[in-house]
Amino acid sequence: MESIAATDFFTAEVLTLRGLVTYYVLFVLNLASRTVKIARITPHPHGAWMVQMARNLTDAEEPFLRHTRFLIMDRDTKYSAAFRAAVGSQSSRSDCRHDHQI
Repeated sequence: MESIAATDFFTAEVLTLRGLVTYYVLFVLNLASRTVKIARITPHPHGAWMVQMARNLTDAEEPFLRHTRFLIMDRDTKYSAAFRAAVGSQSSRSDCRHDHQI
């Protein structure tokens, strides 16, 4: 269990001066500790943003996914190939291996 994490999105509707806006909240759950990390919130989760989130989650300063070997995610199109590659490449730099179960 220590080596497994899961990631997903939930949405929050926010009333702004421009009307109702949908924000996407990316979160990661460490299954062993049941710790949840809110990665970020954005109204537009595009590919470049997702790659940056992968970098943030595997960063040496705040490596939430440092000891994660398996990252469980659904087939949502927001999880681009670039996101999967960034998580894998960043983790290999920190001497741990990430496998992605889709």
